[in-house]
Amino acid sequence: MKAQTAGSGRTGLASDIERAILALVVLLKSCLAVCVGRAPEHSISPQARISEILELPR
Repeated sequence: MKAQTAGSGRTGLASDIERAILALVVLLKSCLAVCVGRAPEHSISPQARISEILELPR
């Protein structure tokens, strides 16, 4: 079985699409956290998390 790399799952989608989906999930979770007042509890900002996702190997 081929080893999986971060951001390259078993979806069959292009890695750019997978990365875009991951970024959208992070953005949605961040928006929901703000809506329920839990955003200050996050140890890393949404911007930093999305930057990490975009820097994943292709």
